[in-house]
Amino acid sequence: MTRAIAVLLGIATTRPVMGIFFATSSVTHLSPERFFGIAFWIGFSINTLIVELWLRSQEGKSQVERMAMRPLSL
Repeated sequence: MTRAIAVLLGIATTRPVMGIFFATSSVTHLSPERFFGIAFWIGFSINTLIVELWLRSQEGKSQVERMAMRPLSL
């Protein structure tokens, strides 16, 4: 579930990355067709990397274990 949320947040992270590419396009001479895919990979990779590091950290492990031990309430 946490990884799915990271992918969803990747969409939101892609927007500022695209803004940076648009702002620097006069310097880099990259057109939107060229940096669009790169921006998507950067946006999704940032969130995936952060979530994976958090899940593998001690704090992330303990929180995941607590959630797994909690009884289901229907």
